[in-house]
Amino acid sequence: MDKYYIFEPEVAGNITKSDFLDKDTMPPQINTLRYTFDGWLGDDILESILVFVVSERLKKSIEKENLTGIAFNDVEILISEQFNELYPNKKLPEFYWLKITGIAKKDDFGCADKRLIVSQKALSLLEGFNIEHADVEECKI
Repeated sequence: MDKYYIFEPEVAGNITKSDFLDKDTMPPQINTLRYTFDGWLGDDILESILVFVVSERLKKSIEKENLTGIAFNDVEILISEQFNELYPNKKLPEFYWLKITGIAKKDDFGCADKRLIVSQKALSLLEGFNIEHADVEECKI
């Protein structure tokens, strides 16, 4: 039996509430994603209310491994005043929207109980990137 994990990424900012089409579904239904950075500790996968963004290098690796349960889309990245004060010279890499389309404990990426669930294969790939500020625990859902 495959192992699955609850994966809670770094929260480096927030999304604009007006982006929601239907906030009662999980993951929420969103038309256009705008992610505003308030800080960033350097992780390659970030979250805001079950919406995820990934660095370009992580996106390429996920695509290369053909992991299931995800699709990628563009994200508009915004920088808050707080971010500029904290990191006046920090340059952000390119980020992409990691849309969760899979079924938890079936696909490599899925959502259950308002949490991101990843397979052992997905976790092994993620561990090769900066996920220092993510919380990971075995899924018992």
